[in-house]
Amino acid sequence: MGTVVIFGATGLLGSSLCPYLADSGFEVIQAGRDPSSNRILDVTDSSAIADLFRATAPSYVINLVAATDVDRCESDVKYAYLANTKVPGAIAAAMDTCGHFDIHAVHISTDQVYAGPGTHSEGNINPINVYGLSKYAGELLVAAKTTAILRTNFYGRSKLPNRKSFSDWLVTALKKREAITLFEDVLFSALNIQTLCDLVLDVMKQRVTGTFNVGCANGISKAEFAIQLASRLGLSTENAKVGRLADLALKAKRPTDMTLDVRKFESAMNLRCPDIFDQISLTAEEYSDE
Repeated sequence: MGTVVIFGATGLLGSSLCPYLADSGFEVIQAGRDPSSNRILDVTDSSAIADLFRATAPSYVINLVAATDVDRCESDVKYAYLANTKVPGAIAAAMDTCGHFDIHAVHISTDQVYAGPGTHSEGNINPINVYGLSKYAGELLVAAKTTAILRTNFYGRSKLPNRKSFSDWLVTALKKREAITLFEDVLFSALNIQTLCDLVLDVMKQRVTGTFNVGCANGISKAEFAIQLASRLGLSTENAKVGRLADLALKAKRPTDMTLDVRKFESAMNLRCPDIFDQISLTAEEYSDE
């Protein structure tokens, strides 16, 4: 299947995507600063990345590097810039230097480049915090390359003991009967991690380029998501209250409607994006043995 270099391979998505692609027949090279990476380098250094490309001659590159702490991004713009903007810029520059390798790249972006009422089409850009703005700036640096930019969001059982997904946090809190607030005014079209891995592989195989919303064909509030997941797992929601994100005094503004119009992606890939209720059922299966 060829060689794929994955930047940010040790994060929440990378910990699932790397073994998935290896099982699919790819030679997977994990590149980054983390000591567990098999190629350790400064991911903001385009020269170092170009040297890596020359040494490995990859057919594919995937960028998963991201600073996702929204409040920290708001107060520490450099933190956001280095991960969300400079890294994709360095990868794009290295791809220019090594253009003879015909590298196809996949860049994972976010649904937080949108704000206001959804569903959002790809041209409806409106970042309202530093995180969303820095991610969009990173997109612009790779957009002219042979790259698929995937604006997405995901949940599912994490493979990392020290990094929890939204659904991990939710299931743990419900099982412990902790008092939590479920936001009825936050809407999303997020995917299960394993479904996202499937779609990334499909994008690689078809070598699709462009900017795409990648999510479910329909959306749901995070409160309803939690209630549906709890129901499938037989967990009580008696200690969970329904509230509104808009009532919280957060450092960074958050978009509340991140539902995605996925028709462009469906057309480019000749597929139908999944139903979010089916994704909830798939997610429940991951936790059913706990």
